[in-house]
Order: sequence, then structure tokens, then C-alpha cells
Amino acid sequence: MKSLFSELKILFIPCSENDFRPHFLKSKFLLYYIIGLVVSSIFAAVFLVSFPKSVFFAEVAKNALITLTNQERSDLGLAPLKENMKLNEVALGKAKDMLANNYFAHSSPTGVTPWYWFRNAGYHYQAAGENLAVGFIDSEEVVDAWIDSPSHRANLLNPGFQEIGIAVLTGELNGQETTLVVQSFGSPAETVSSVAGSLSKEVKVEEPVIITTERKVAETDTRVAAAAQFITTDYFGIAHKILFYSIILIGFALILNIFIHIKVQDTALILRSIVFLILLAGLMVLMDKETVLQIVPHNFKI
Repeated sequence: MKSLFSELKILFIPCSENDFRPHFLKSKFLLYYIIGLVVSSIFAAVFLVSFPKSVFFAEVAKNALITLTNQERSDLGLAPLKENMKLNEVALGKAKDMLANNYFAHSSPTGVTPWYWFRNAGYHYQAAGENLAVGFIDSEEVVDAWIDSPSHRANLLNPGFQEIGIAVLTGELNGQETTLVVQSFGSPAETVSSVAGSLSKEVKVEEPVIITTERKVAETDTRVAAAAQFITTDYFGIAHKILFYSIILIGFALILNIFIHIKVQDTALILRSIVFLILLAGLMVLMDKETVLQIVPHNFKI
């Protein structure tokens, strides 16, 4: 126990054993640690912005959108939606049609309604609905926008819906390359429940906007996709916590360094520590995902 205290003392407390320069603040490790945080933060921000152009984006975004949708439902005690392959076909057919005919709306310029795509895919429904989004670069951004929109929220949190299908495509719409999402909801006609029974067969949704180009990959490397999903969904939250506790630790060490032996000060060490704190505080602001999304120009619409 004594040896542990001695080590901590040399690390954090200015004393004769460390020449009144705490090893933690003057160590090269701290410098490399800060550089590592800066580099990883820049990488994550660049990755978030460039990832929509990746062949893995459609799969990762689709899985994230289903997960986030079910999280919103779970928060209200609603049953999770199960992914349905026919509803995926519904969403894909609609997305392809929007790109092919250059429109972003629930009904096509020729009057084709969303319900056509359900019938075309052979999905016999008792209740059905559709959400759209376009020009996004982050799945949370899409779900947050849907939740903030009364009509989209009504679909997403409809207790009568039991299944979900999603298509994420990247392509050209109105002369611009963008990414489009179609989210299809349904309750199969075979299933009759007291809740779903009261719903109209076609749940009307607010007109949305969409853009996409389909990219197919013969075989998706699941580990790469999982890593990409971690960076786009979890990394920013973890990085924020790491930065916060790093600031606390360095700040605590700096306070000890200044006030324990107030007459014995290493100005260069103090200035270096303050620079580190300012740098970490700046990173903490920039590593907020919402801040990154606001800085990066993209024409997101629902």
C-alpha cells in the first residue's frame, strides 16, 4: 500500500522525489495520449461524413434504423417490429421507382400510390404505412427527425404495426447524388388483433423526400460492417466520455501541481497542461455528433 501511494505521489503530486514536476503532467505518454485522441477524433468525423459513399453503408444504415426504431417503441412499451423480407421488397421497389422517375413523394407523378408497392411485392396487409427520408448521413439523424414529425412519428410508434422493411439507396435525384431511405410498415392480413383491427388499411403519411443509388455487394464482410456501425452509432458517445474524464483527470493533476507547493512552480509544465485542457475541451465540442452533422453540408429532408 505504501509503495502504491508513493507511485501515485510521484505521478500526481509535486514533491522532491519528482523535482516538483508530477510525472503524469510531464510524461510523454500524456502527449501521445492527447495526439491519439486528436487523430482518432478526426478519423471518426471524416469517417462519419464519407461513410455514406461506402458499399457497407446501406446494410449498416438499414440495421441501425430498425434498431433505433424499435428502441423508440420500446421506450413507450410497444412491441418491437420484426423485419419482413417482403416489406424490404416493398421499400426497395418504391425507392427504385423514385430514382427512376426523379420524384420524392408518397405518390408518383403518374399517381402510383404507396400501396401499389405492397401489392406488387405480394404483401397482403391489414394496415400499412410508409416513411421517407433523403440526403442523410447518419441513422440517428433520420429517426430523430421522424420522431419530431407528427405524421412520421405516428407511423413509427403505431401499435397496430407488427413488421417493418427498409431500403437504403444511393443515387441521383434532381441532378444531385444523395442517399434515400424508404421505411415500410405493415400488419399482415392473416393476423387480426384488437389493436390492429381498428386501423384503416392504408395509413396516410406526410409527403417525404428521397434520393438514392442502389449498390449491391456480393458478400458483405460482417466484421467490417460491425466496425462501421460501431463508429457511426457508438463511437461518438464513448469518445465524449473519454474526453470528459480526461479533462477531469488532467485538471485535477494541474490543480494539485499549482496549489500543493504554490511557491514552486514550473511555468512550462503548467502552460503545457492548460494547452492540453483547451485542446480536449475543443475536441469535446467538435466530437458531439450533432455538431458534426450541423457543420457538414447535406440536404437532409423527410
